[in-house]
Amino acid sequence: GYVAPDICEGGEVKIEFTIEDLCDTMTASGTFKLTAPDPLTECTAELDAVPECGDETVSATVSVSGGCGNYTYVWDDDPNLNTATVDLPIGTEAVQHKVVVTDLCGSTTCYVMVEPPVCVVPVCTYTQGYYGNPGGLACIGDPESPKLTTAELIEHSVATWGGTLIIGKDLNVVTVATGEADCVISRLPGGSGVAILPSGPTSICDYDLLTKQGKIDNKLLAQTLALGLNLGIGTPLGDVQLDQGWIVTAATDGGCGSDIPLYQDCIYEETDVNQNGVLDLIDVVNPYWYVKIDQSVLDMIAAITQPATIAGLYELANQALGGWGTYEKSQLTAIAGAVDKINNVFDECRLLIGYMEEKPECDPYIVFVDSEEAKSAEISTPLLNASSLKVYPNPFSDKVMFEFVSGADAHAVLEINNMLGQKVATLLDKQVSKGVMNRIEYEPKDVISGIYLYRLTLDGNVQIGKLIYRK
Repeated sequence: GYVAPDICEGGEVKIEFTIEDLCDTMTASGTFKLTAPDPLTECTAELDAVPECGDETVSATVSVSGGCGNYTYVWDDDPNLNTATVDLPIGTEAVQHKVVVTDLCGSTTCYVMVEPPVCVVPVCTYTQGYYGNPGGLACIGDPESPKLTTAELIEHSVATWGGTLIIGKDLNVVTVATGEADCVISRLPGGSGVAILPSGPTSICDYDLLTKQGKIDNKLLAQTLALGLNLGIGTPLGDVQLDQGWIVTAATDGGCGSDIPLYQDCIYEETDVNQNGVLDLIDVVNPYWYVKIDQSVLDMIAAITQPATIAGLYELANQALGGWGTYEKSQLTAIAGAVDKINNVFDECRLLIGYMEEKPECDPYIVFVDSEEAKSAEISTPLLNASSLKVYPNPFSDKVMFEFVSGADAHAVLEINNMLGQKVATLLDKQVSKGVMNRIEYEPKDVISGIYLYRLTLDGNVQIGKLIYRK
């Protein structure tokens, strides 16, 4: 009648027994104690590395506190993902993954977030003018690839489309097939009219609605043809969002395929020449390019249930050319204008550095003069060698450390800015002493993953660098 204690709860059981023979009787007892294992209190799941651009998976490991061992693991309710360390997929959006850890007596659940890496990659477009110039040489966003002639670029793009690029819809289409690059070159850039395409599939070589100069007399067709060729280059052009405000791009530093942007630099006069109380803007080096798509075009994209992306705009342009739906001439003109903006803003391969509500222009009156010292400002002697500033770890996911030693007593300002030049944080703004190590730790708060710029200024000596934050 004795019941053993529950193995998970533990407990004691007292056993009494009697021994008899013909002459005597003996009674004995004993207490047996079963100690419960430590409860399975929690688990922690962490990534084993920071995802890098080009990675398809990232390793993650779960660790456990408590329990009695012989754990079983199930990730994302998939019985095949049943080890402590697994490879998780890296998608285009952040995804939270779940792991359930079970032992003999219970289970616990924890989570880990996998975010796609922040990748600045070239996005390449070329204008109608380029495609109409047989002597062009084009980068296709790959530093390992040689530059292509205009004809080679067209053939490369057509091959990406499976051997035939189709502009329009149904029977109202113009096609560009392999081997027809010369016909494209001879018919671009297009004229100023807008219209739907004539009925019947027409090869670009047979298309005869031309200007007196032998060019396509339909700017919507010409611009959409150029956009189709640009999408076929192979850079992530189609994914660019159109409904986030101004699309801002920068030139690359390092040639074809570089992922390092040339940051816009606003140059102001050093003294108040005009005596107007401000240091006026005198030049903009490496200016950003920016475009904004009209709301009317975004509404038309939404009306055909397409995403507000360049791919969605391309679909709208093809449907309009193909006679799907009823579009006024003003609407066709607006679509052609939007396509033209896209063909230009990434011209010759530029980097998409972000979106913003306001134009990223240099303020012509941004630096106010409030002292005689500022009115007679001079360029300071460099106080910091590039190698003297250390930033680590970079990329970082939690905290980053800045270390520097100034070569002289100086006023130091350390700021974090986003890629559009907007200040995110001021980490240091004080006097520093010559030869003294300065250490500043930065832990972002309410800041999204992305690429940022740090800017250290020592009495006018400025050093700027790239900072990559991955939550």
